[in-house]
Parts: sequence; structure tokens; C-alpha cells
Amino acid sequence: MLRLIVIVISIACLKCSIASGQQILRGKIIEFGNSEYIPYANISLTQNEGTASDISGNFLLPIRLELAKGKLVISSIGYETKSLSLDSLLAKGEVVHQIFLKPVSFLLQEVAVQEKKLTPVDIVKEALIAITKNYLQDPFNMEFYSRVTTGPLDKPEYLSETIVKTYRSGYRENAQNFSRISHKRITGINPLPLYDKKRKLEYFAYENLPGFDVFLVDLIGGTKLQGSIFNPDYFKRLEFRHLENTRFENDTVTVIEYDVNGFKPDNERSFRGKLYISTRTLAILRHERRIGRSLFDVIYKPIDGYYFPYFIKSIYKASQDATSIEITHEAYITKIITQNPEAFSTHFDQKNWHLNDVPFNKAFWDTNYPLKD
Repeated sequence: MLRLIVIVISIACLKCSIASGQQILRGKIIEFGNSEYIPYANISLTQNEGTASDISGNFLLPIRLELAKGKLVISSIGYETKSLSLDSLLAKGEVVHQIFLKPVSFLLQEVAVQEKKLTPVDIVKEALIAITKNYLQDPFNMEFYSRVTTGPLDKPEYLSETIVKTYRSGYRENAQNFSRISHKRITGINPLPLYDKKRKLEYFAYENLPGFDVFLVDLIGGTKLQGSIFNPDYFKRLEFRHLENTRFENDTVTVIEYDVNGFKPDNERSFRGKLYISTRTLAILRHERRIGRSLFDVIYKPIDGYYFPYFIKSIYKASQDATSIEITHEAYITKIITQNPEAFSTHFDQKNWHLNDVPFNKAFWDTNYPLKD
């Protein structure tokens, strides 16, 4: 029997005024009947702007006045897409709305990929060949809200929130990747320097994950990185298995798992992963992978004929002496800019790259990401 998904959206206009020119939309995505949360759903204001739900199904989205008459589109792999009228939601203030989404049935049988019957390894090979067609080869900017946490995600011991803008010269080999941090908000005492064994190299500090981590997780276009299916030397060692088929935004998706000689989590060189591939375009829609005890996840959506990430996550396990820590980084992409992107470069001695040198602007956070009462 199909389950019904309830998206319970709590709308709150917090500290909002005409002067700020926006309202705040809060939401929570849960599963009807068993209260399970639906994490990492794509929530779009426009084709290029939006956010994602977190691991507990929560999301927060600033709505500019010029977009308040538009649509809120929610989609997730395995579920039907839902379109909602923003003005009708915002007009009801703090009223809680329940919106039902139907999950799609998982298809266990074989499906044709671009009208061809292919083995799992052939599907992945075709997807890699199609990268230059599916992922922009020209420069673009990406803006995102970043969270670096230690401890439980719902009640972190340490939380670093940042607003980051990146410049990427395209999804291709040797692409230039730069980032800069414009805002930060820190909660708790920072334990990360203790666990950063490479802390003498400031650019690799765990606390600076927002500045470079997205480029380590979003590997599309790079063929020289270790532990990556995009590296031909690693690819030929992998075993591929078909798991299931599902749908995403009116597209059939085939899910393929891979590893090499079994996965051993205590071996830092052992790795495995899962690919969600469009059978129509051969685009990689999601790539989950584990390398030893670390986890990486990136989810893409189509924008103007190309695919860009809307959510990126990494989990690192670090240890020092007799203690250990789990560091989670989540990037919620809020805007993709492909027309006239801003070209910039950053260096490790520039202040807008180092988290410690970025000022705290309380007015910005109160307006755009207000804390819950």
C-alpha cells in the first residue's frame, strides 16, 4: 500500500518588516502515520533558488517580496513532486499546513536506459561519458548555507553556521574552484583544532570545511582523485550491482551500488557507494559514498538543461589520543548563478576565506536565519 507523506509546514514571519523586504518560511517534512522525517528534499522557490530539508525534515527559507506570488516546489527521489502557492501559505501566518505527497512504487524489474538494455557497469560508464552533456562546462557561482556540527545533529555540542559563495570554472578536469565566507554564527566551544592533525596547514583545518569541502564531495568532472568512480584506475577495480528503480521529478531513476572486494569500514582505503542515475539523460542525480569511516553525499537537480547540487553532506571521524569526534558538514545550496557569474579567486591568506576572520553580523542572522523562540 502506498504510504502518504505529510509535509507539515509551519509558516512564521519572524522579525519581518517591509524594510527587510522578505518573510521567513519554516517547514517540516514528516511521514504520515509513523512520524518519520523525510530528509534532504529539494525545496525550490525558483529554478535557481531554494534550499533542502535537513535530516529531521526541517527547512527554513527566506522569501523575498517579489517571489511571494510564486510557487513552492518540493521534490525528492522516490516521491511525487508537489507545487504550492506561496501567497496563500504566507497569508495564513503561523497556521500549520499539512500537504500530502504520495511516494512512487519502487520498480524491481529491469528498465531501459535511453531505450537500451544495459548492465549496471555499462550504465555507469554511459553516465560518465554523458558528464560533459549533463553538467555545465562553463563557469558558475553557487551560494549556500553551511552547518558544521559536532555531536548530535538535533542538539549539537558545537555549531558553525556560515554563508558561502563559490566560483567554479566548470565541471571539468583541472577546473578552478574558489570560495569565500561572508557571514558566520558560532554556537558552543570549538573543539575542532584539537582533532585537526593537519592544523599546521591552516587551509585544511576542520573548522574551515565550508571553504573547500563541497569541492571534495562534488567530484563530477575530476578523474584523478583517489577513492572515486571518476578515476579510471579505481573504476576498473569496482563491482557494480543493480538495486532498484524509482522516480524523481517525472524521470525514472535506476539505483546502482558499487564497492571493491567488499567494504571494510575500519580500512581507510576501503570504499563503497551508491549511484542514482536518470534513465532518460544518464545524469547522476545522487552519489552516496563511504571511504573508511567517512561518509559523503551529494544530490543534484536539473536547472536550465544542466544538473547542479542542491544538498551536499560529509561526515568525518577524527581521533586524538584516547578521544574521538564526529564532524558533520551540511551545505544547503540556496542559489545557482550561470548567467554572468562573478569570477573571483581566494588565497589562504585572505580574510574572507578563514572562518576566524569573518565577522558576526547579528542583524543578518536575525533577518535571514532567525533562531527558534
